[in-house]
Amino acid sequence: MVPVFFGKHVIKDNNKKETIIVIDLKECFLMKGGAMYSKSENDQQSSKDLKIYDLELLVKDLKAKLKEYHGLETKLELANRNSRVLEEENVNLIMRLKSIENGKSDPKILPTNIEAMKLITDNKDLRQALENALLEVEKSKENFQSMILKFESQIRQITEERDMLFKENAHLQKELESTRRQHFELKNALEDELAISRAEIDVLVREKERLTEKNAITTSSIKFPDGSRGSNSEPCSRIDPTAVSLKELLLKEDVQELEAKLKASEERLWQKENEWLLAEAKLRSEVSALRDGNSKKINDNEIYRTLHDQISTLKQELAAFRDNQTPFCRYLEARYAHTDPELLSTEGILNRMNSSNPSVASMINEANTLPKGQLVLHNRINSLTKERDDLRENLDNLKTTLLQLQSDIEERDVRCKKLEVILATSKNPNCTNIYSRPDDPQILDCEFPRKSEHLTRSSEVSQEDEVTVLKEELKQLRSQVNDLHAIQEQKDAIHNVRLTEYQNQIAELLDENDSLCQRLNRSSCEKGLSNNDQDYLESVLAFVRDKRESIDDIMCQLEDAWAKEEEASRQIREFNKQDIAMAGYDAMKEGDIHHLQRTIVDLENQLLTEQGNHDLIDELKGELAQKNDELLFLSGKINILSEDLDDAKRNARGSSRSLEREREISKRSSRDARSVSARGRSHNARSVSARGRSHDASSVSIRRKSRSARSVSVGRGSRSNARDTRISALEQQLVETRSEIDRMYSRISRPSRRSMPVSNRATTINSQVRTPEEIILSSNRVHSPEGTSKIAILEGAHLAITIVELSNLMCKGCLITEPGSVVIKLKSIKEKYKTSVRELKTTIPFDETFQFFLAKPDQDVITLHVFYKTKRNSYVYHIGDVCFSMATLYRGVPRRRIAPVVQYPGTANACRAASIEVVLQTNDFGRMYHPSDTELAEEALRFNDLAQRFERTVPEKLHAVDVYMASTTLL
Repeated sequence: MVPVFFGKHVIKDNNKKETIIVIDLKECFLMKGGAMYSKSENDQQSSKDLKIYDLELLVKDLKAKLKEYHGLETKLELANRNSRVLEEENVNLIMRLKSIENGKSDPKILPTNIEAMKLITDNKDLRQALENALLEVEKSKENFQSMILKFESQIRQITEERDMLFKENAHLQKELESTRRQHFELKNALEDELAISRAEIDVLVREKERLTEKNAITTSSIKFPDGSRGSNSEPCSRIDPTAVSLKELLLKEDVQELEAKLKASEERLWQKENEWLLAEAKLRSEVSALRDGNSKKINDNEIYRTLHDQISTLKQELAAFRDNQTPFCRYLEARYAHTDPELLSTEGILNRMNSSNPSVASMINEANTLPKGQLVLHNRINSLTKERDDLRENLDNLKTTLLQLQSDIEERDVRCKKLEVILATSKNPNCTNIYSRPDDPQILDCEFPRKSEHLTRSSEVSQEDEVTVLKEELKQLRSQVNDLHAIQEQKDAIHNVRLTEYQNQIAELLDENDSLCQRLNRSSCEKGLSNNDQDYLESVLAFVRDKRESIDDIMCQLEDAWAKEEEASRQIREFNKQDIAMAGYDAMKEGDIHHLQRTIVDLENQLLTEQGNHDLIDELKGELAQKNDELLFLSGKINILSEDLDDAKRNARGSSRSLEREREISKRSSRDARSVSARGRSHNARSVSARGRSHDASSVSIRRKSRSARSVSVGRGSRSNARDTRISALEQQLVETRSEIDRMYSRISRPSRRSMPVSNRATTINSQVRTPEEIILSSNRVHSPEGTSKIAILEGAHLAITIVELSNLMCKGCLITEPGSVVIKLKSIKEKYKTSVRELKTTIPFDETFQFFLAKPDQDVITLHVFYKTKRNSYVYHIGDVCFSMATLYRGVPRRRIAPVVQYPGTANACRAASIEVVLQTNDFGRMYHPSDTELAEEALRFNDLAQRFERTVPEKLHAVDVYMASTTLL
């Protein structure tokens, strides 16, 4: 609340304008609060812009989250639970196989049906909880939409108010500057005229003194009472007539000069009066323009009244000045009557002057009669302003009623259109009855798998009843709309009649004005008018002039009212066009509704097929149990045969080792016998022959043993060959049974593959490929509550970043022109990469792509460091850094960014050092829906605006613009 001073009046500004206006009788100036005004306006504007920007970000993010998370969590939970049931069944079967192979029966193993029933009950409970959560989500969505509408309306109101305030401030500033200049000019002119008039008055006073002295001399010469001149009485009496005639001539000349000067001064004063009147008319027109331009303000009437009061005070001062200066004789008598009583003899001269020049008397009379006419005009102006205010109030009331009627009509039209849409949908027997709006969240729930029991359609009888009720409501609404149209037409007719009356009144006033002007022209042509008639004509002229001004004001107001009516009609046409567009949009939404209903029917059919598949799965489970029993029997046989084969192999290895030992012994004995025979054949012939016989006998026995061993080994080899054939046959049977089991697993996993996530699908495929031994070993692993194993599962995602080009390389705000080379280093939390070395140019193309493995893509940040090296020395200059975030990427959609490379990042001296173009893309994380071109363009514009704002206000955050933008979108 800022006070505004006009002379002695104080006015409070309710529109929060930071301007102070001071208008005085001698001084008028405009003081615009320089620093305080600019700071307050800039702060308000920046705060409003920030609020609008934050609201837009919140609205867009919430919309994106609704699109992204709608209907995904329930599907994933159901798929995880189904996969967990299958995995637990497989684990139980494998444990039972293992117990059967070991020949033990584990009483602690429970049947799988109990766990399955538990999971089914859990699923039912979760579905109920999910339905309740969906209802809460619908309510929250409705609240959110209402909040969005409120925020949008607030944003529009704020922007409109801001624009209006700026326009009004500029207009008022211009008007006040013009009034200030005019006031200063008028003030200087008035001071100049006052100085001139004072100088003229001094001159006239001196002439009057000179004339009084001359008159005194003449009277003393004519009537000399002393007798000292008695001797010379005759010559004096002789000279007296000529001297008197000469003195009279001189006096007449002086009087004529004085009359001419008085006429000149009076003409100047009347010219100044006319100038003042013109200035007054201009001020009135400016005040009326200000009132018309700022009719919404509260303090317009007060401003007008203060200006009017100041104008009246100026008139009073002029009248007082005129009263003090124009009746020149009164001034002289008041000044000189008390000094010299002989000056009373000058009354005859002044009377002769007045009789010879009637214009002087008329001027004096006019000067005395003008203030009374001004009071009459002032009263007339006040009455006209009151009438104008009443007319304005009536116009405003009519406009408000008109707008209310238009809003009621629009609401009725919208309701009729909705009812027509409901009737059209109810007439179609293939679609269900929908009584909600096109973007109702109940329609979007068709993607969820539901039971066929909850999707039953209403009967034909209920549809016919509803159609009849809706038709009756539609008839009532149409009748109400017709009534409203009739009322509106009546009001329009009344308004037109009033306008015609006002126009007729204005025409009558103009005719009266023309008649008065003609009468004045005729009277001006006539001669010999009296002073009273002239005063009357002048008062009539002033009244006519004021009447013209009031008529002009009324015409301006009527023109403004007509312009506003045209604008209202234009807005009504625009609203009708918007209604037509909304009808088209409703038709599109109806098409979407039909499409969604078809998808619901398709999903019901899919649900029925899935139920049939579940029956097939039960049959396949029974076959799987039989196959598992056969597999257990065959595995037992294989184990027995493998044990027999191991025994045979061990026996064969033992026999082969004994034969080798006997051969070595025979070789050693033959060598000993040869050495002994060579030493002394002659002395020990008998012993040698005996030893030879014994050796022959031992060799024969060894040969026999070897033959028997060979025969035994041949027999055992034939037995082992038969066992190998049996083992190979059993292995073939086992491979066939495994292939059949894999087929059964594949048939079981096919119907639920759509709803299973990628990680669970991979685990099921791996479990199918593994052997039973690996399955048994993997059954001992600890499973997480989400159904996935904790062993050898990597968390994270892959990101491809492409550096397209680098341009406008600078150092401390200056372009680098010295030849050299440029390198860019890329860094995440765990990985580092480096581009190839490129020569310095204005635009340096790279076109290099790097792959990053990110453990937490919502939190990880990739930083790029730009380095420059000159050819003269080996010193490497760090040009700047830039950071990018992956938290708001769209899956499968590349994002192109042209970001600033910042020198001295994170400090107050941070500045732009280059601009880099980067493309970010991922296929295994990010948002799931595909954005439109408008959304991508809006995101790019928002990024550029945020970068410019940070560069102006917060340079220490310029290097991480993308990160701050992602953080604001995720909030």
